[in-house]
Amino acid sequence: MNKLTSALLMAGVLSTSVCAIDVDRYYGIGIGNVNYEQTGYSDGKSVHLKLGMTSDEGFGMELEYSETVDSLTHPTATDFDLRTFSGYATYKIIMNGEFSLKGRLGMMSERYDWAGGTVGDDWSDAAYGLQLNYEPMDGQIFYVDYTINKNGGNNNLVFLSFGIHQLF
Repeated sequence: MNKLTSALLMAGVLSTSVCAIDVDRYYGIGIGNVNYEQTGYSDGKSVHLKLGMTSDEGFGMELEYSETVDSLTHPTATDFDLRTFSGYATYKIIMNGEFSLKGRLGMMSERYDWAGGTVGDDWSDAAYGLQLNYEPMDGQIFYVDYTINKNGGNNNLVFLSFGIHQLF
């Protein structure tokens, strides 16, 4: 069983247990920066789409799709685009009435496409992150998210994004 399938199975089991209690469901959009931590690579810009739920006890799950809207550049000056799909188990800690911290741990599946239409590599690896949330009004949550993907174990993909979640 590959890593992404395992992560999605884990998220499904988690969501089944979470559904038995009160949950906040949300969708969201964010924009940010993606950095491939290897010498010579330039940063890219990315957009993130999220769907998730959090229980009153703080446990939850989140699915995320991201795609570069401004390509990263390889040291040979070749641009490449990145698409990711991630599944996370989450835990949210309320700091006070408006602020909270959310930890995320899961799997990220990446797909690289090189300039000129060449299809690149696919792989899945562990991903983890920390998110600071600000909820000034009921139903809308603004966030700043820092996520690291182990990316083969040698070079990390680092995402720094901000956006909004809307409860439904």
